Amino acid sequence: MVLEQGTSGSLLYLVDEGVVTVSRDRGTYQEIGSLRSGSFFGEIGALMGLPSTTTVIAEEPCRLRVITSDRF
Repeated sequence: MVLEQGTSGSLLYLVDEGVVTVSRDRGTYQEIGSLRSGSFFGEIGALMGLPSTTTVIAEEPCRLRVITSDRF
């Protein structure tokens, strides 16, 4: 698991290689989709300081870049 829904976030993740699956649980599990190279996630936490609204799981070996919120 790369990012868990509800955890405080201050990181923006950039997908360099691999595939991650994005999902959320609002009483029922909902898979939102997959992200590949060139995609990003974690922007809500990084930009607004809010808890993560989704869970992100690596589906295969991935290379991610991480940018901390203090870089904005």
